[in-house]
Amino acid sequence: MFEPIAYSEAPKNSVFIDVRSPSEYNHSTIKGAINIPLFSDEERAIIGTMYKQESPDKAKQRGVEFVAAKLPELFKQIVTVKKETKCPVTLFCARGGYRSTSLASFLNGMGERVFLLKGGYKGYRKFILDELDRLAKEKTFIVLHGNTGIGKTHILEALAEHNLPIIDFEGGANHRGSILGGVGLGEGSSLKTFESYIYHRIVEQDSPYYFVEAESRRIGKVFIPAAIHEKMQTGIHINLTADYDFRATVLIEDYTKHPTFEQDMERAIRYLGKYVGEKKVNEYLEMMFDAKYHALAVELMKNYYDPLYEHKANQIDYAFEHHITTIDETVQKILDWYQQTIKIDDETSSENN
Repeated sequence: MFEPIAYSEAPKNSVFIDVRSPSEYNHSTIKGAINIPLFSDEERAIIGTMYKQESPDKAKQRGVEFVAAKLPELFKQIVTVKKETKCPVTLFCARGGYRSTSLASFLNGMGERVFLLKGGYKGYRKFILDELDRLAKEKTFIVLHGNTGIGKTHILEALAEHNLPIIDFEGGANHRGSILGGVGLGEGSSLKTFESYIYHRIVEQDSPYYFVEAESRRIGKVFIPAAIHEKMQTGIHINLTADYDFRATVLIEDYTKHPTFEQDMERAIRYLGKYVGEKKVNEYLEMMFDAKYHALAVELMKNYYDPLYEHKANQIDYAFEHHITTIDETVQKILDWYQQTIKIDDETSSENN
């Protein structure tokens, strides 16, 4: 009989196969996992109803009937994954129970060796959360500060192109972090997916330093792990400033390129009523409907975004400050500063140790 393995024990090149239903997989899964479900969403609902309303035995019998008809195709799909990837395969379900165990037993019994993830997705989640707490203690975050429209996300992306380690919290959350932050982006990430993203960004880049944006702990509907957010407060801070015209141009480029821009923007502006009043909301909506996006962006920065930001910004001791004229020039300035200060300090510290 094979023994389940913990996530940390899985082969380095393991291909993870998620045998949960499509909706479970779409909500959150292990990074890179392939979905080969034992049950469809409808079948899972039927089994769950039978379990509650009739009996566990009848529910299990129904599950066996569903799977029996699919076994040849399940076998074929998993064997194909093994052959095409030439990598070991690890199966998992929600808790490492009936679904993944039964399929792993069948495959191993047929001579097709697969691994079984101990604790399933729940076990993986516990590992991720424990590791995030541990990793936060070991890492230093270089935090980019600046008012809305500065282009911090673009700067992070450019730093990544220069092989510097970054964590794009807003990209991982699929949300820009403010009331208007979801405009044009669709559904935000789940908390589980967001936390998994952060973990993998840290371990895959394996650096003592990570560039991040200054963020409130909440981004849309997710939260930066407390240990990481606390460590950001004691990190190394960079302050970036820019003129209104530059910032408005960045905002227009970022927001208006999405097909759902107008509907999302109208909804977000109406929500702002509780903060800026109905008169301002009507002014903003008129600007938007008349496509006066530059004027609207400047108004929102002056009357909403900047007042929120200034109080926090004045309480921080910055290691480096720069006024932006172009993204490329700013990135180069940050690279020069990093090479002359952080990298040299890090190399000196390593030599002394």
